[in-house]
Amino acid sequence: MEVFESKPPAYSIDILEKIVTEFYGKTGDIKPLVSERDQNARVITDDGEFVLKIANSAEDPEFLDFQNSVLNHIIDIDPSLAVPAVVQGNDGQEIFQYGENDVRLITFLKGDIFNDAPKSIALYENLGRFMGRFSTAMQGFGHAKAHQPDFLWNLDAALNCKNYINDVVGDDVKELVGYFYERYETSVAPRLKKMRSSVIHSDANNFNLVVQDEQISGLIDFGDMLFSKQINELAITLGYAMMDVDDLFATSNALIKGYTGEFNLTEDELEIVFDLASMRLVMSILISSHRSIKASSKTHKEYLLITQAPAIRTLRKVKKIGLGFLAAFARKAGGYRATSTYDALVTSLEGVKAVNMFDLIFIVNQGCFLIMLLVRRELNLFRKAKNIKNG
Repeated sequence: MEVFESKPPAYSIDILEKIVTEFYGKTGDIKPLVSERDQNARVITDDGEFVLKIANSAEDPEFLDFQNSVLNHIIDIDPSLAVPAVVQGNDGQEIFQYGENDVRLITFLKGDIFNDAPKSIALYENLGRFMGRFSTAMQGFGHAKAHQPDFLWNLDAALNCKNYINDVVGDDVKELVGYFYERYETSVAPRLKKMRSSVIHSDANNFNLVVQDEQISGLIDFGDMLFSKQINELAITLGYAMMDVDDLFATSNALIKGYTGEFNLTEDELEIVFDLASMRLVMSILISSHRSIKASSKTHKEYLLITQAPAIRTLRKVKKIGLGFLAAFARKAGGYRATSTYDALVTSLEGVKAVNMFDLIFIVNQGCFLIMLLVRRELNLFRKAKNIKNG
């Protein structure tokens, strides 16, 4: 049975206290935490705060080892990067078994959940820098369980979710989803084949980030990690960050600028980052629509459909702006020219030799005309962004 279809564990507080004491030698207050597929609890003791993680019985134990390996790797490579630390129990063991469930203990990261924290452009740039540092730290890391080509939320396998289009409520939303899939299949998927891959967190959403003193103070929930295209890390972060923000351009610029300040991206990667960010939102709509069909109650179904609303609104805004324009915008935010042809055109004019005065005048005029077109293109991009922001 798949983890998402298996009922999560539901041990009593007394049992959780027993597990913490028996395996880790700790005692303290136990406070339940929300979890989609596992059972998590905050453990408050005299020597610190921790999170007890009771894995779903359908979870692969080797995947839990994968998660722990990533956390231990980050601590070794970048100790100041705020991720949970794995706590060792009896005899230095990191994973224990209780009944049908595997048990782990990690440190608790204090702060406000990003979704509830005040947002600022500076915070989004800090988020970009944090995720850029994370990407840097993950270079060279490998694990057998990182390879999950069929994982439901794998952005590399976005086409798998296309089967759920008929589950979407509303012909207008189906048409919107179809628009992004058509562009993805024709303009994005063919380019992905030549792009680099790495192990990524894959789920830096508003509920998996911790904020303290107006800075990112933690990244949590490593359950969706996998080996994927490197650009997906920024794309997924961007997809969630741009949902329903007041100023999509300022927010996106800060995030991309922060990320590339810590981890360099290629021109090709930047040109498709908004496409991939949009596909993450498309996948979110499709998966929640599919799950709503199997919802346990009318209330649960309504909740799943309501959570789609910000993603739908954001995708409509992105479509209105235009992904071609956003590709140029991302290039600029990432430190490149807005268009890849600018430097080549200017360079091509430098070696031209005039034969006579008439040719010289013609060449100069032609060169000025080409440069004028490029400048006008930049101005049009700026004006379009300003008009969209104001309208």
